[in-house]
Parts: sequence; C-alpha cells; structure tokens
Amino acid sequence: MPQLIFDFSWLIDLIDILIVAFVIYWLMLLVKGTRAERMLWGLAIIVLVYFISQRMELFTLHWILSNFLSSIVIIVIVVFQRDIRRALVQVGKTSFFSRGESSKEDIFEELTKATFQMSEKKIGALIVLEKDVGLGDYLDTGIEVDAKVSSEMLLSIFNPSSPAHDGAAIIRKARISRVGCFLPLTRDQEISKSLGTRHRAALGLAEETDAVIIVVSEEKGEVSLVADGEVYRDMDATALRKRLKDIFGGAMARPPAEGGAAGRKKIKEDFGQKFFFKNTSLKIMAFAFAIALWFLVVGEKKTEVGFLIPLEFRNLPKDMIIIGEPVRDVEVRLLASKKAMANLSPSQLTASIDLSTARPGINNRRVVNATDIKTPKGVEIIKVNPSSILVHLEAIVSKLVPVKVKTSGNSAPGFSIKSISVEPGSVVLFGTQAQLKDIHEIYATPFDITGIETDKTKMLSLQLADTELKKAEPDVVKVKVSVKRSP
Repeated sequence: MPQLIFDFSWLIDLIDILIVAFVIYWLMLLVKGTRAERMLWGLAIIVLVYFISQRMELFTLHWILSNFLSSIVIIVIVVFQRDIRRALVQVGKTSFFSRGESSKEDIFEELTKATFQMSEKKIGALIVLEKDVGLGDYLDTGIEVDAKVSSEMLLSIFNPSSPAHDGAAIIRKARISRVGCFLPLTRDQEISKSLGTRHRAALGLAEETDAVIIVVSEEKGEVSLVADGEVYRDMDATALRKRLKDIFGGAMARPPAEGGAAGRKKIKEDFGQKFFFKNTSLKIMAFAFAIALWFLVVGEKKTEVGFLIPLEFRNLPKDMIIIGEPVRDVEVRLLASKKAMANLSPSQLTASIDLSTARPGINNRRVVNATDIKTPKGVEIIKVNPSSILVHLEAIVSKLVPVKVKTSGNSAPGFSIKSISVEPGSVVLFGTQAQLKDIHEIYATPFDITGIETDKTKMLSLQLADTELKKAEPDVVKVKVSVKRSP
C-alpha cells in the first residue's frame, strides 16, 4: 500500500488521458455539424472494432486494424487538414463586434440594405464578416479602407467602375477593414456546377475559417449566405437579416451587471454549469475515446525482457550418440506488449534443436527461429545467446564382452563360495568405437554374500556408470552364488 501511495505513475497516466480527452473534445467541437463529423465517427467505429477484434481474438482483422491505426496520426492530418488549419489559425482570435461603433442591428440593416440594392441592379459582391478566426492572411491582399459599415460605402466599393469591385470586402471589428481582397477557391469537387467563382471563393474561405460570407450573383442577382461550410441560396431580406442575427446572436451578449459577493457567486455558478454540464455527451465520449487510445498505445507498447531456458535435443538418430556435454541452456531476449508480458512465464518457453539431419562429427546448429524456440502469441524473439550450438555426434557400434561379478562381505562361519555363475555370460555394449576400444569386460554390481549358508540367486544390473557407455543388452544379468560347508 505505501508503494502504491508514493508511486505517481498512475497520476501521470491520468494527466495524459485528460490532455488527450481535451484535444479530442476540442476536435469534436471543431467538426460538429460539418462533413468531417461523419468521418470522425467512422474513425471511432474503426477503433471500437479494433478492441472487439482484440477481445474476441480475431487475429486477421486485428492485424489489419493494428496496421491501420498505427498510422492514425497521418490519417487524421490528411482527412481533417482543413479543420486543423482552421483551428491553428485561431491563435489570432478577434470579434466582429469588439470595436464596433454601431450596434449589430444597425450593421445588419446596412448590410441587408446594400446587398439587396446590388441584387436588384445585378451587381456582383462578396462581403466577408470576420468571426473568431482572424483573417490577417487575406487582409494583406486588399486595400485598406477602415470605414464605417454603411450601404452607401458598400455600393461604391462594388460599383463595376470601382478598381476593387472584383475582390472581397472584409468587415472586422464592426468596420470595413479592407476591400479588393482575394480569397482561396474551394477544392470540393462535389459542389453544384451552377455556383460561380464568387461562391467558390466564399466556400474556400469558409473551409479554412469560421467567417460568414454574403454573396451577390452578378448574373442572376441571387443572394446567398455561406457559413460553416454550407451555402444558403436565394435568400430574401428577411431571411438574410434573421440568419445574421442567429449566427452573431451571442456576439454582443453580456451577463447582467451584479456587484459584490452575489455577482461573484453567480459568475462561479455560471462557470460551473458550463464546465460540467455543457456538451456533457461530447465530453463523456471524448474521455472514453481518450481511455481507449491510452489502452491502445499502452497495450501495443512493447517491453524487452530476458529468460534463461533449457535446451533440448530432439530427433537424435538411433545410430548416433552425443559426445561430451553440449550447451544445455540458452539466454533468450524477448519483446512483448505489457499484456502479453504479464501472462508470460519461463515455463511457457521451450528451446530445442532438431538433430534429424545431423552427421557424425561436430555439427553447428543455429537457435534463432520459431521452430527452435516456442513462445506464446504476441511475443517476439529478438536475440538468442548463444545463437548457435556445437553438437558432437559419433556413430554407435556394438561389442560383445563377458560379464564379471565381484562379491562383498563374508559368508556364514563354516561356509565358503563354491562357484559363481552368470546368465547370460556375455552382453552386447553399445557406444562409439573410441569408447569400446579398451573395454574387454563389464562388471555387474557386487553380490553381497554376508552371512549366506545356502545357494542364492540375484538379478544384478551392469555398472555402466563407470564408463561413458549409454546402453547394454541386456542391462541386467542373473547371478547365482553356490556355497559349500568348509572341511
């Protein structure tokens, strides 16, 4: 228990999970209501299937998804590149009404008035309203104006004789900041072919920022509004004004002024309500995905460990024998995930060498592949020491030699050994030619004659332990000791 208290690895893991959950939650808010949201849910389903395949041991499916998810960061960057670009530029956050001289209702009225006057005259226009994401990159391409938003000013900017009428007018901080600005065209191939260049430019900007763009068609005089990647076409004055109010409805909202402790208490309560209860389902899903990703990374993170395991020799030819004492243990370095390592024990590991193709003499056998070392699934062999084993083999030959018997102890008083007979009197010894060269007889274990007064018979084994021989046929003999009374 004290070790658990002072081990802060769990706290680090928790912080790791919370940071990842925050990033996922932020991405969810970023793509909420867009086409990227469906892609994100598709990735979430793939992650879920990955864990199901791991749990149900669907090895082929699990292998495919493991390789796919190993490149998940690159996949996310490719799929959500536009949304990520839009998120990164949020460093320069601004507010449409942060420095406005007029109220938002007056600005919406002037915008609507100018828009439909140009619509009646079929004058093309592109008006950009900056929101949270700064448009500094696009302001550099235009002409600085810094004028109050009015219908007269907008009509003069987009007058066909004006040098800036082909570009976009950007409104930021409740003022016309720049005119004649160039916008990026959308790369979406699925949009309607009836949309012209101004609509494509508006969609291109909406894909990279959160700006709201009013488009007036030069050909038909049609009024469109582009926001959040969507195009609202053929709008009338009432619909345009209402849509602008809906989009910027909270831009100038302020909480009622309250002073003292009551005001501070209300601020704390509002913060608590937003922090804990706003988008609760998204927060729970983000936290769940963060935990799943943590288990994915930790489960796949591999650890190296070493074991000393016994080495066995298999398929030794019957007509050969191992000479000397070869290596009997090998050190194996393994790489496995934490999950596989937790269930791993040395008893699960076996090492063996196949001698079926060995020849008489010194054989060099490598111990490096899966046929030599058996490991559980998910465990990878990275090193074996020694990686090769020298095994000295010699051909087995046979030799017929007589069996000798020695006695131990003394017979009973007045009795002596009359004779000792062995059946069979000779046995066949098996060994190498060098082993059998100097062996001319073999002894059985001593026959104990202590206190015997009558003939006695015993089955005695041969003393092979005193030689390098491994086999004799037969390996036991029948020994009969006959006694006689001493004169």
